[in-house]
Amino acid sequence: MGNLWPRVAAFVLKHHKGIVVTTVILVFLSIISASKIQVTTKMKDMLPADNPQVQMKDEVDRYFSGGTSLFITIEGDDREAMVACAEALVAEIEARTGLREYIRTINLKLDKDFVTKWGLLLQEAEDLADLKTRFTQVNLLPLLIAVNDSFEETYIENSGEELSTSKQENEAVAMLGGMETFFTLLRNYLADPETVPLPEQGARLAETFLLGDAYAFSPDHSMLMFTLTPAFAIDDFAILVKFMDGIKDVIALVQRDYPQLVIGYTGDVAIQADEQYALRFDMLVPSLVALGVIFLLFLFSIQPFRAMLFSLLSLVVGIILNYGIIGITLREINMLTSTLGALLIGLGIDYGIQFVTNYSLYQKEGYAPDDALRLTYAKTGMGTFLAALTTAVGFFVMALTGSESLSEYGITAGIGILTCFVAMFLFLPALLSWFGKKTPAKTRLPVVEYGFLVDLGLFIQKNRIAVLVVGAFLTGLLFFTMFQNQVDLDLMALEPQEMPSIKGYYKVMEEYGLCPLSALAVTTSLEEARILTKKLEAEDYIAQVESLATYIPTAEEQEERLAAIKEIREMGRRYQELSYTPADIGRFIDEVQRLEWNIIEIGDLSVAGLGENNKIVQKRNHMIREIFGAETGRPGREVFQRLISLLKTDPALYADRLSRLDTHFARAMDALISQMAAVQRPITVEDLPDQIRDQLLSSDGKRNLVMAYPQQSIMSRENGLRLFAQRMAGLSPRITGMAMVAVSWLKEIMDGTVKAGVYIFLTVFLLLLFSMKSLRRSLFALVPLTVGMVWMLGLHPLLGWRMNMVNIGVIPLIIGIGIDYGVHIVERFTVENEDLGAVFRYTGKALLLSALTTMIGFGSLGLIGSFAGVASIGAILFLGITTCIAAALTLTPALLSLGRKPVPGKMSTWPERGK
Repeated sequence: MGNLWPRVAAFVLKHHKGIVVTTVILVFLSIISASKIQVTTKMKDMLPADNPQVQMKDEVDRYFSGGTSLFITIEGDDREAMVACAEALVAEIEARTGLREYIRTINLKLDKDFVTKWGLLLQEAEDLADLKTRFTQVNLLPLLIAVNDSFEETYIENSGEELSTSKQENEAVAMLGGMETFFTLLRNYLADPETVPLPEQGARLAETFLLGDAYAFSPDHSMLMFTLTPAFAIDDFAILVKFMDGIKDVIALVQRDYPQLVIGYTGDVAIQADEQYALRFDMLVPSLVALGVIFLLFLFSIQPFRAMLFSLLSLVVGIILNYGIIGITLREINMLTSTLGALLIGLGIDYGIQFVTNYSLYQKEGYAPDDALRLTYAKTGMGTFLAALTTAVGFFVMALTGSESLSEYGITAGIGILTCFVAMFLFLPALLSWFGKKTPAKTRLPVVEYGFLVDLGLFIQKNRIAVLVVGAFLTGLLFFTMFQNQVDLDLMALEPQEMPSIKGYYKVMEEYGLCPLSALAVTTSLEEARILTKKLEAEDYIAQVESLATYIPTAEEQEERLAAIKEIREMGRRYQELSYTPADIGRFIDEVQRLEWNIIEIGDLSVAGLGENNKIVQKRNHMIREIFGAETGRPGREVFQRLISLLKTDPALYADRLSRLDTHFARAMDALISQMAAVQRPITVEDLPDQIRDQLLSSDGKRNLVMAYPQQSIMSRENGLRLFAQRMAGLSPRITGMAMVAVSWLKEIMDGTVKAGVYIFLTVFLLLLFSMKSLRRSLFALVPLTVGMVWMLGLHPLLGWRMNMVNIGVIPLIIGIGIDYGVHIVERFTVENEDLGAVFRYTGKALLLSALTTMIGFGSLGLIGSFAGVASIGAILFLGITTCIAAALTLTPALLSLGRKPVPGKMSTWPERGK
């Protein structure tokens, strides 16, 4: 290849105008092509198509639009305003045809008609027997006595069985919520009986007692939540962003009418949409900042000014050409590949620096522009080409790892390295040949010549043994600390923490004790769904399960329940006409106090099976004062004590008011019980409300969706994500979801990272051995890379950083990047006849500038990347490049100096040292 670079130089000098014009046309076409690129942030898209988790997730996407939901939250302390706000939001969404068409279901509140007709059939047979006992007499005082008796028998005597699963926890919280609303309404009526007409008040109390709270309030009633199920696949980013823009418009409109409330949103739908905006920022802004900083660096490092400008322009050309190729071939890239811009800014400029710095030096030494160009090709062509080739090939071999994401990144990065190299060694020289022949004007800016690098090289040459001993000691020390690295499995920690959807995510976790990102499974029969649902409900990792099996009991269960319902239906009249006396009010007060004590004890007993801060305890503490005193926490709403205090103020007055209310309440209760007990046939899928059927049953009616929301603790527990995925896999291999996909991705990326590291290292070594034709030189070129990797991995935990599921995949990239520095020094050492001073004079400045630009490119990601995952990629690559260049500038010259004496000569000195 000895004649290659003189021929290239001759070609550029002869056809420089044609090269520039052709490049401009290609750039224009590439911009058009690059505009078609989409970024997918879904973890499954970084896995191969034949991965079982991907296949199951694709099935969910195909039949249930991803099985995801948009969570809308309303925060405040005014229940009526929160309900009105939620209703206003839904009404506004329904009124917008362009928005409603993208929504499959809106799950705002309990379907009153459905629960009234089928509610009893969804109760366990033993619970129906308990209800029959309670319904013996539904007047207020007898009913309260029966409720207390039932609590003491069901929860207190059998707490180990009744308060141990998430399903039982949710049922208990719902029951307590109904109690809170019931006794709040009762107190409000007794305090002001004229506000609501008696018949209406009686009916409201009866519905509250039997049907519970219609809205999904958090245990402390500080948040109301409802969900929307999309009718489109959320990886259709154009529709996704358009849909969420419409939702945000609705929220902003309604928010103006309820300034005292806070409306938010979260869920996979919202997070994916917010990610699109954040990724647009991360793909553009860090790259622009890096370009700006590199411009300032070059301004004081490279002269003439036009040479610096041409270098940056050539870099932009190389990157645009690469994205043009991506737009034609892939068209869609994953989150890992989206960081490619910063990578190419840092690496692509390296080749231009090598060319421009040498070209400028030769011009300063008196060479004519054309001769300087030819000499630059002759002296730097092979070393730079070899550096680019080893880096590109290193990236390309990542395609052999079997990892979808690493393969995509490796191929696109490898092509990008080549496009940048071609731009720097064809387009940049063409610009210099066409526009750079005039004598440049003298600049007033100080120019840093990096003369200290020659001094550094000569110092290391003189003290090579000491340098190698210190390097070996530091390497040995950091070798042991690198085993302290840990992998953070918190998915949400990778997201931009300021995104509204992420803030909403943590709020929902805190208020409802569940993770909004569900585990999903598609079953082909109701019986299969029923079996899986029961397994999930028994899991302590699961907070809530949604399935058709919840609404369609087995034929045997329905038959048993219908028999129990028949007994309730045939009970006859369930109330009497009562007239309360002050003495009855005393008994009523005793029963209210008894109920409070029972609820306190239920909360205490729930700790054994559900943990100290379970939702029952939270709900109990919200309703009732802290049992250890208000000083241990904020006092609750005192639902029962406020009622007791009111009744004690005037027993005779409230006996009269309670008597008048009791008549209407008991009649409404009796009527509603009779209506609920009228069911005489089994329930079928056709009887379900549209919102339930559309969400959990495919449009062809052949597939069922089972959704399970993990407990809040699963995301915060060390290795909790991995344990959760293992438990889910043990229940059924068909369960998928973000957690399972993430763990599958982690396994693949760990395997792929090891394979990529080995493949890249071996390929680079063989390529060096082939091109340098010397084992000694090849090994010396690898030393900075090997040592730099050890230093990087050893320093990483000492800096308090943790690996995550994204940045662990880019570690092999450092091999492809870090190899350049050793190659340049060793190759130039040969070209300059083993004159270390000449190596640092002609290559040192370019080498350091190359490293600095790469560090700036990645550092921009680490410092201002909005995605924590993307920022972590920038941070670890910045650290890796720093350690590799440090090893190259210290250990490589020390090794090359072994067995040699300094070679005197004009290239060994720096005439203008210190400038």
